[in-house]
Amino acid sequence: MESMHEPLKSLTLPPGLDDVTGLVEIDMTAIVQLMSDHAQQQFLLTRGQADKFRRQLWNRLTDVLNDAGGKFAVENN
Repeated sequence: MESMHEPLKSLTLPPGLDDVTGLVEIDMTAIVQLMSDHAQQQFLLTRGQADKFRRQLWNRLTDVLNDAGGKFAVENN
């Protein structure tokens, strides 16, 4: 069973993208907040469901960006 309180993953972009990591995290925070607020209202999610949605969305976005950043670094070296 998946924990409702799974830890949030860290954004770990390659060194060449260090200067944009903070901006990407700010944008991700805004996207996750907006989408989770909308989902909570649209689907009448409980606080726990909304928290789980936020964590899963954050972690999936982080996985995608970390993967893309890693591929970018490999392709450009």
